[in-house]
Amino acid sequence: MDSPEHEQTTHLSEYFHILLKHKWLILVSLILVVASTAFVTLRLRPVYGASCVMIIEKERTTSPLTGKNIEFESLFTQSFSFSTHARLITSRPVIQRVIKDLKLGQLPKQEDLETSPIRSFFSRLKQNVRILLGQPLKELTTIQKQDNLINSIKNKISINPVPDTHLLNISAEDTDPGRARDLANSLAKSFIEFNLENRLNASRNTLSWMSGQLYENQKKLENAEEEFLAFKQREKLFSLEGRQEGITDKIGNLNNIYIQTRNRRVEVGSKLKELARSDGSGIEAQHARTLINNPMIDSLYSQLLQAEIDLSRLSKVYKSKHPKIVQVKTAIENSEQKLRAEIQKEVKNLKAELAFLTEKEIALKKTIDELESDALSTNRKELKYTILQRNVDNHQKLYDILLERIKESTITGDIDVSNIRIAEEAVVPSSPIKPNKRKNLIMGIIFGLMIGIGLAFLQEYFDKSLRTEEDIQNYLGLPVLAVIPQAEKKKDKKHQAPGVKAPHATHAGLSKTDLSSESTYLQDLFFEPNPADFRAAEAYRTLRTNIHFSSMNRRLRSLLVSSTIGAEGKTFTATNIAYFMAQAGESVLMIDADLRKPALSHVVHSQNSVGLAGLLSGIFGTEVRNGSLAEFQIGDLFRLLWMQKKTGILSLIRENEKIELIFYLGKLVDLNWVTRPEDEKLASVLISNRMITREQAKQAFIQQKTTGQKLGFILLNNGFLKKEDLTGPLTIHMMEGLRKALGFSTGNFSFQERAESDFETSAFDPVDFIKIYRQLIIGEEPIAYLKQKISAALVETPIKNLFLLPSGNIPPNPSELLSSDRMSFLLSNLQKRFEVLVIDAPPIMPASDALLIAPHVSGVLLVVKDGAANRDLVSKTVEKLNMAQINILGVVLNNVNIRKAGYYKTYFKNYAKYYTEGA
Repeated sequence: MDSPEHEQTTHLSEYFHILLKHKWLILVSLILVVASTAFVTLRLRPVYGASCVMIIEKERTTSPLTGKNIEFESLFTQSFSFSTHARLITSRPVIQRVIKDLKLGQLPKQEDLETSPIRSFFSRLKQNVRILLGQPLKELTTIQKQDNLINSIKNKISINPVPDTHLLNISAEDTDPGRARDLANSLAKSFIEFNLENRLNASRNTLSWMSGQLYENQKKLENAEEEFLAFKQREKLFSLEGRQEGITDKIGNLNNIYIQTRNRRVEVGSKLKELARSDGSGIEAQHARTLINNPMIDSLYSQLLQAEIDLSRLSKVYKSKHPKIVQVKTAIENSEQKLRAEIQKEVKNLKAELAFLTEKEIALKKTIDELESDALSTNRKELKYTILQRNVDNHQKLYDILLERIKESTITGDIDVSNIRIAEEAVVPSSPIKPNKRKNLIMGIIFGLMIGIGLAFLQEYFDKSLRTEEDIQNYLGLPVLAVIPQAEKKKDKKHQAPGVKAPHATHAGLSKTDLSSESTYLQDLFFEPNPADFRAAEAYRTLRTNIHFSSMNRRLRSLLVSSTIGAEGKTFTATNIAYFMAQAGESVLMIDADLRKPALSHVVHSQNSVGLAGLLSGIFGTEVRNGSLAEFQIGDLFRLLWMQKKTGILSLIRENEKIELIFYLGKLVDLNWVTRPEDEKLASVLISNRMITREQAKQAFIQQKTTGQKLGFILLNNGFLKKEDLTGPLTIHMMEGLRKALGFSTGNFSFQERAESDFETSAFDPVDFIKIYRQLIIGEEPIAYLKQKISAALVETPIKNLFLLPSGNIPPNPSELLSSDRMSFLLSNLQKRFEVLVIDAPPIMPASDALLIAPHVSGVLLVVKDGAANRDLVSKTVEKLNMAQINILGVVLNNVNIRKAGYYKTYFKNYAKYYTEGA
């Protein structure tokens, strides 16, 4: 079972209760921290502080080449500049100037410069440890001493910019007020000198660099001029201006002529292709007329058309050989010949024009290609010319700039004004700034409380125990039936019975000293009407009530009380539950089922009782051999054989009557009434009821004598009867025999034990003897012997209605006894005699005994001691019980310290007030 998620909101009062519970831890932490703070503060040497203010003006940076000011300062760059200056002020070169200026290296004790108590402490501690270990102190080298001195001065200095200004505040601390002033002023002066020196060095470096660049650039300029001159001589060029434009214009004009010529050539070629199909007559002549713009062809074509019109008109009047017709035809032929001749003439002219145009086009194309090649060559030369000329110009300009800047730098090189100066020098401080006693004490109080509260919550966090109802409900998901406070260590003597020693009971268990007054222990547990421990008394009454409420759906007949681990108070809880139930008028039996470490058995003198272990292993293990039925009833014999899992034949003999009962592994499986009258035997009953014939019965008897098998088995195997037909008569037959056996109140018995292999289970009659046995028993089971032995094992306590079954001698096999049928029979028998059984079982985690008993009880009560068991362990306990499908009534939170338990203190305080006012 997984623990339910903790979804509830933590109330502020719970934090208060945590702090209240750990108040001594918080108080001790507070006292230790405050005392340590006060001690250290009083031993600290006073430290003085002095401050010097510097102004850092806006710095104008000029380009070393152009000489123009470069201004790019912003809020970010200003902050960046201040950070840089602050870092440089505490740099090694500046501090070395301070050491030289103030002659700090000549101090007799350089430890005097250390103002940090922590660093001084660890330095001295390191030296003392070396001395204790017998190690010689190493002599520091000059460099190491110098480094230590520089670090000491760095630790004294703090640099802080003044917001929204160009001011920088330099603060120095020292145990000597004069030295603190000198440190601040000397550091400011040293930094100004350092900055000015760096600026001058930078200016000199710039001049040197520009001189070198001037020399290099002069060489480059000379090389560029020589290369440019050589190019012009090689290409015979002095200027390319206008040359490229003339070539471009020529190429454009020739391209236009070339395009016109090509278009005309294409046009002429197309006309020739069309005219090749024309012969001067008909439609072809008309088509040629459209292609050739010639007046002669137009005139001839008109004459031809007119002649054809005349021929058509005359053909309607005259015959084909008429002179007019012949004349017109002759005219048509002449016109066609002339037209054809004229067309051929035009074709010849077009061919000549086509040849001319083709040659012209080729010539133009060649000329254009030559001009384009010449243009590309000119472009390359022009590009090279431009590059060389630009290179010369650039080198010349750079050379002139460098030469001018060198002249200026030579004049102003040794003149530079620093942008940093001292605005306010430090003065000798009049009072120390450290230690701040009030601040240190306040911080000590705050840190002491923080440490104490942190330790309290840390301890609470790592506390995995269960301490409140909310813990149990959140992590276990079980109801809390009662919260039992810690018992008073001493009882009020005015409430103690005369001559009775009051037990000093604790909820974690019963002490052997307390159990010495056994006969009066339970009576002295709580006193009426005003008990010595009224809180616990009321808590147990509440527990008794809640137990009954938790089992309202069915009556609570048996209750098992256990815990996760030992010493959680389960025995004390079981005792008080039984006590208050008996006080309410219920007959209660306490059973000490802890056969490993029994505790309940010490409550009442029980030396004459065999106890639980004696009943399970001794009485219930009584050997059944031969005996008289006056001592053992039939039920006693049945139960003993059943509990011992015996296999064999139980013979009952009374005068001339004999009955044999066959047991297989403790169960009654067959019955043979040897002296049964003939008319009552099974065969006679079946024959009289006409279920079988006499012949069938005879065959069955013969087979029975031969094989020794049961008659019913033979009848079923031979098919004389069906199983459902035989079951009814056979059950009645066996019931009569068992009723006869149960009526044997006198006589003798004997049991012959057999091996299991002697019986064939398939041959047993299909009869449920357990059901028959229960039907025949009217009222109580005839087990007088077992009842007498069980009663003898019970111990009557001084409390009315309260009895005890002690554990008896510790057996070697407690788990086997508690898980046997003997235990279930005992509990079943005791539940018939008592209204409630309260069983004190062993803890669940160390052993499985409680889990073996739990399935036989109405419910389980889990006792959890405040702060005892880990909640994960308790969760596993609950998980085990749930896996076994055991009814968990709830949890008893035991041994709660009401003085530390938060709201429980108020809760139980109301009971105290009630009892006090009622007294």
